[in-house]
Amino acid sequence: MSQLNLQDGLEAWYTFDDVDYDGGRNVVRDRSGNGRHLALNGGVSMGKPSPVGEAASFDGTDDYGVIGTDPIFYDQTEFSMFAVVRADSFTTSSGSVNSIFAFGGGANARQYQLSVDDDGSGSPQLEFKITSGSDSHILSNDNLELGQFVSVVATYDDGEMLFDVSSGGQRKVTTDTSPISLETTPRQFFVGALDGAYDFWNGLMSLAGHSSRVVSEQERDYIHDMTARRVSLL
Repeated sequence: MSQLNLQDGLEAWYTFDDVDYDGGRNVVRDRSGNGRHLALNGGVSMGKPSPVGEAASFDGTDDYGVIGTDPIFYDQTEFSMFAVVRADSFTTSSGSVNSIFAFGGGANARQYQLSVDDDGSGSPQLEFKITSGSDSHILSNDNLELGQFVSVVATYDDGEMLFDVSSGGQRKVTTDTSPISLETTPRQFFVGALDGAYDFWNGLMSLAGHSSRVVSEQERDYIHDMTARRVSLL
């Protein structure tokens, strides 16, 4: 494998290791070097074991993290989001959502979201959703098992969406090439909730990142390699 440089375009990177947690300020340090530290709310607990180091535990009730309004999250034509998470429980009912990432606000204001969702079928699935006005595009991926860590990469490239999920040795990629534009309204970026009031994540999170460019297939391969130490990715 040739040398990769995920630092290129990296805007935020959280490992949720105890060493990156500042208990005095209740923030997780941004390892990208850009100072976008993640302010925790509720009772997020740190130091939980995971396949790639340590993880933070979100209780699905009121735990979440937030980054202040920043143009890098809304004034863009391309981006990538990636995470290593474990969903521990999920209420199976139509409209139920557990949010990993969300940029935007309430149900009618969100712009993009990465979550576990249920359409009423009784089988929770991962979703990558972009909403622009009354238009919504959703990529679904059923490569999910409760209680099992999953590695997720979602990319947006000038209207086109890609969703790449690896779990239990299985990998599945879905795409949507019908264009949808991002709104440019300044809003906050949330981790583990939709907007601090809805769609709380119930489970563990051991890695979360956001890049202002589309990561390559080779880089997605590397992100999915959960045996590699996360520090080496940078």
